[in-house]
Amino acid sequence: MSRILYLLPFWCIIFIQLSNAQQFTGKIIAGINGGQIDGDGLSGFNRPGLLAGFGASFQINKQVSIGPEFLYSPKGAQVTLDQIEKGIYPSALKFKLRYADLPIIATYKIRPSFRILGGLSFSYLISAEIDPGTNVEPYDARQFFNPFDYMILAGIEYEIFDNVWFQGRWAYSIIGVNSKGPSNINYQLVGQQRGGFFNNVLQFSLRFDLHWGVKHTDSEANSKP
Repeated sequence: MSRILYLLPFWCIIFIQLSNAQQFTGKIIAGINGGQIDGDGLSGFNRPGLLAGFGASFQINKQVSIGPEFLYSPKGAQVTLDQIEKGIYPSALKFKLRYADLPIIATYKIRPSFRILGGLSFSYLISAEIDPGTNVEPYDARQFFNPFDYMILAGIEYEIFDNVWFQGRWAYSIIGVNSKGPSNINYQLVGQQRGGFFNNVLQFSLRFDLHWGVKHTDSEANSKP
């Protein structure tokens, strides 16, 4: 857990730079992840998890803003009851992965209440468990996974109330996240399916904006000497 602190200096440097900006927005973030792992032989965004954290952004111009976030973000995959009943999988196998995410997000304003976004995320693996879905207890599987995950992000956000935004975004691993061991439910070697595991995540969240700094209107800006 203490290794998460390795992420904080980088985040703090960005935070300090943002605090010097004329218009600075803090964000409180809460939502849910729907996860799956490409390459494990399972399918569907069946692994839910609560998403929480905070972030910040600053305006580059009237349309574009950029900033970092710090999130607790569960990921992974699991077999559904329907898949078991159909005989597709023998048991309720689950991959339980928990990450600390540090995404850098850029947004572009289409309309005052609608934006598109994209970015990159650097993530640290807090814990990893495999639950075979049988009488065997879940076991620590961190040795099977890389400690870091690198993801691309894309999505949209819409202001549903003043300073309250609903955001939906997709995140996907750039490189495989498993270091060794099983790459699907049959415990075949890495490389049998797409070269390993890739986190594939849908995120839905509410974001509460907290504004600092002075936002000048066009008339105020034009009146200045």
